[in-house]
Amino acid sequence: MTDAPYGAPLCPAGHLPHTGGDWPSPRPSHISNVSSRATRQKLPISPRVGEMPGRAEGGVQGRSPLRHLRLLLVAICFGAISTPAFAHLDPAEHGSFAAGFSHPLFGTDHILAMVAVGLWAALLANSDRRALWLVPSAFVGTMLVGFLAAMAGAPLPFVEPVILASVVVIGLLAAVALNVPTGAAMAMVGFFAFFHGHAHGGEIGDAGAYAYGAGFALATALLHAAGLTLGLGLGSAFGGERGRLVTRLAGTAAALGGVWLAVAG
Repeated sequence: MTDAPYGAPLCPAGHLPHTGGDWPSPRPSHISNVSSRATRQKLPISPRVGEMPGRAEGGVQGRSPLRHLRLLLVAICFGAISTPAFAHLDPAEHGSFAAGFSHPLFGTDHILAMVAVGLWAALLANSDRRALWLVPSAFVGTMLVGFLAAMAGAPLPFVEPVILASVVVIGLLAAVALNVPTGAAMAMVGFFAFFHGHAHGGEIGDAGAYAYGAGFALATALLHAAGLTLGLGLGSAFGGERGRLVTRLAGTAAALGGVWLAVAG
């Protein structure tokens, strides 16, 4: 047997060598070192900017609209529970304007109804931009008429039940995004606004009528503005039909808050 130039033959355990032994190839195959020559994929040690560990690439994904609905419902429930702990401001101590301004803010039913009006107006604005200011203005104006009726001593039955119903109904109008002419929407919210105004007048106490009325009218307008801002903001943040869906879910939350108030009250 001719001596080989490579030293001892290769003979793995359990393998019988061929005649002359198993020797490495004088010229290794050109693919024998592919793994060492291949470019290895470099994985980042830490997540990219905007990514969370363990999540797929592509940044933070949008939250589900249902998450926002749950958060809104929690806020409404806490508000409904905590509101009875507050009392309306004493006009003798804080002034008639402050007493009127605080009146809608210390009633969860008033807050939900005003915000729901803003949400619905924001949805109606897709068809008629004038709804952004006409629908809330109709509510405030008719509410002042109801206030004057109460100051004149005109009786009005079922004030509190209708106020609770307004939260549910207007919330549902936003939830289904009911698209009606702006004039019809003004009449619909105006009907409920008359009862809200009458309730404010019935609880005026010793406050001065003009300052008290100006206070709760301003607070109501600000709550409408909050609803409009919420509706337009959600629509802009989520965009398109998804934005309308989230706004409608906010209306659903308001309606459910009205149901909660009716059951808990």
